[in-house]
Amino acid sequence: MEFNPVMADIARRNVALNGRDDRITIVEGDYRRIREWAASGAFAAVYANPPYREKSRGAYSDVDGIRRACHEETATLGDVLDAVKYALKYHGRFRMVHITERLADILEAMRARDIEPKVLQMVHGRPDKKAKLFLVEGIRGGSKGMDVLPPLIVHNPDGSYSDAVLRLYGKR
Repeated sequence: MEFNPVMADIARRNVALNGRDDRITIVEGDYRRIREWAASGAFAAVYANPPYREKSRGAYSDVDGIRRACHEETATLGDVLDAVKYALKYHGRFRMVHITERLADILEAMRARDIEPKVLQMVHGRPDKKAKLFLVEGIRGGSKGMDVLPPLIVHNPDGSYSDAVLRLYGKR
């Protein structure tokens, strides 16, 4: 689900270029209106890359699409998780990337919607830098208990991609 028509088009082309048309469908629209086009519990998995910053926090871009993608102007974290809870079947998986400064808010908001955080992995740009992003997986109706994976390091000290990232891209 992509709100921005330009980004929806880019996402569709990426899906096609990666030969995933048979598995991934990009829907252009507002996920806050999911009840209009999907049944509750219709999805076994939901992935999200929602706006990272609350509307009042961080530097704003003058470009509408960039600003809406980065800040909660059109949807809040709560809106995202409400849609996820509706969309996921019982024991369905939710996976998201977000910024570390929102980690506590996100884990709390997931639990409030019966999406139990199960796996957490911090993402570091380089081995000597602090994490700025994290990956989280939750299970709707899951039992308590979370695994914390070793950090994902994106770049080696020389700036090249790490082996872990190259494996993710199918290059190793």
